Amino acid sequence: MQSLIILLKKHTKLKDIQLEIPPSPDLGDYAFPCFQLAKKFKKSPAEIATDLAKKIKPPKEIERILPNGPYLNFFLNKNTQSQKVLQRILKEKDKYGSSSNSESFMVEFSGPNPFKAFHVGHLRNTVLGESLVRILKFYGFKVLSVNYLNDTGTHVSKSIWGLENLNLKQKGDPGEFLGEIYSLASKKIKTKAQEAQVQEIHKQIETKNPKYLKLWKAGIKDSLTYFNKIYKDLDVTFDKVYYDSQYINEGKAVVDRLLKKKIAKKDKGAILVNLEKYKLNKVLVLKSDETALYITKDLAMAMDRLNKYKINRLIYVVGSEQKLHFQQIFKILDLLKFKQAKKCFHLSYELVMLPEGRMASRKGRVVTYSELKEELMDKIQKEVNKRHSKWSKSRKQKAVDSIFSSTIRFDMLKQGPEKIITFDPKRAMSFEGDTGPYAQYTHARICSILRKESPKKADLKLLTTQEESALIQKLSTFPDTLKRAAEDYKPYLIANYILELCHLFNEFYHKYPVLKATKNLKQARLNLINATKIVLKIALNLLAIKAPEEM
Repeated sequence: MQSLIILLKKHTKLKDIQLEIPPSPDLGDYAFPCFQLAKKFKKSPAEIATDLAKKIKPPKEIERILPNGPYLNFFLNKNTQSQKVLQRILKEKDKYGSSSNSESFMVEFSGPNPFKAFHVGHLRNTVLGESLVRILKFYGFKVLSVNYLNDTGTHVSKSIWGLENLNLKQKGDPGEFLGEIYSLASKKIKTKAQEAQVQEIHKQIETKNPKYLKLWKAGIKDSLTYFNKIYKDLDVTFDKVYYDSQYINEGKAVVDRLLKKKIAKKDKGAILVNLEKYKLNKVLVLKSDETALYITKDLAMAMDRLNKYKINRLIYVVGSEQKLHFQQIFKILDLLKFKQAKKCFHLSYELVMLPEGRMASRKGRVVTYSELKEELMDKIQKEVNKRHSKWSKSRKQKAVDSIFSSTIRFDMLKQGPEKIITFDPKRAMSFEGDTGPYAQYTHARICSILRKESPKKADLKLLTTQEESALIQKLSTFPDTLKRAAEDYKPYLIANYILELCHLFNEFYHKYPVLKATKNLKQARLNLINATKIVLKIALNLLAIKAPEEM
């Protein structure tokens, strides 16, 4: 496929070539849409396709090139293609598709708030960020993964108010208990007097009042312990954790710098940056009482990161409601002459919904990670017991853990982040349909076949059926899918690739025997399914999903 891209770049002078898979094998193995060339060549896409078909001399791996309306269709030499693709996969093994790149990234993700519950909305952020980090690393980029914890917001003061006024006894996990306190306190705080009490607590923490500082530190510690248990469950690690409280003074220094460079100006005691000419509104960066805002601290943090780590790109995995906030940050960094500003990126994602509507910890209708895990583990355990009643306890638990890893991730990753998700645990844990367990079961099925007989050297030219060719073609597209997922920050491309690969394998497997085939054909097919297993395992690992050998 790479040779085809190089060929098209040579004849079209385009920097980026996007190939498509035709809807029917009769239309070829790959299609190149010529629409984008119409303006350049001042011809219709159909005319351009016809001209290119005449000009391009097919290399040996391409059997023929035919125009089809606005598309240029390529038919591969099946024998040559099968051998090259499978030999490469079997040689490179778990490095297939990986690359080497010089750019360095920092990816900020997860960001649950201390003193609040870790819910399934945080889960979407965390699995999205972790998969992006893995994809970027596998593609060859240097990546620092970081977490950011807001330990100074109003939610902290509300939770401490709740600890003082609600007279509730701690039960269960201390960190999760704090989340319950926050939810209940938010409901109780209704009067101006109560709001004033919350503000007073906030001031007492800032001025380091011993009583409230002790409560604050204890709450942060309990929250971190709570979060770290979840990260261990999710197989997520961070290179560094940032805290909002670390950048209060640094944020004010940034404001001074903005004033000196005349990027910001005073307005009735407050300090503003006017971004109206960029259609980004006026930005308040410091209140009249000299209180720092979120954007003040975020600017200081971004500048610190860019200066300290010399990174090329800074990616924030944060909800879509923060779109304007990050546009403003990136523009101010640009005005401060940070070259990386134009390469900063806000990977936004939409809400996770419950059947009764939007999740909101203020209303106490949140589904916490712990509740979700308990529900899923119970259902998965019952399913595994039903399927494998004779397995040992440890063997069953290994299967349960594997299925849990895919259930909580795949349903959130298979959809683009711009889509609102209604998370349905029952659907997500199904062994059938477009689910993580379905993909894992496919991997386990291949492992089961290979346990019965290992592949030996084979004549790969024997793989000639339409199903075998389609499977090999899909295997050949993995490096390009990985490239697009890494360069466009789209983990869902890997999830969708996994589903398509599994569908093609299962279509092949249901139609053709592997172990019952003739000797030479059997060996060719064993090599094919071994290559499929290798690529499927790589792809699952990129999404932090376990690839079990039995289920």
